[in-house]
Amino acid sequence: MALRTRYKDKQQDDLDRKEHKAQNRWCQRKYELYSRRLQTAYEYKEIKDRAVAIVESLGQDGMSSDESDHEGHRGEATYDILDKDWCSKQVTSWL
Repeated sequence: MALRTRYKDKQQDDLDRKEHKAQNRWCQRKYELYSRRLQTAYEYKEIKDRAVAIVESLGQDGMSSDESDHEGHRGEATYDILDKDWCSKQVTSWL
């Protein structure tokens, strides 16, 4: 294998690894948000049954995703909360 081809393969592998890690971090943040909301739902006795049912029906995929911005923050991630038109305002405020 030519040196140039090996270099390109290595660069692509590094890029794939970075994208995979970023995807895993994004999924982990959604899972942690879901877990926190579910735990909170269990703590409120007066609304527990309904709250738990709502959070469970939304599931991990029903949690908001976030957009990170590493630029201009000394390498520290900054996460912005985005209002999306398709998100229910009632559910968002309740959560």
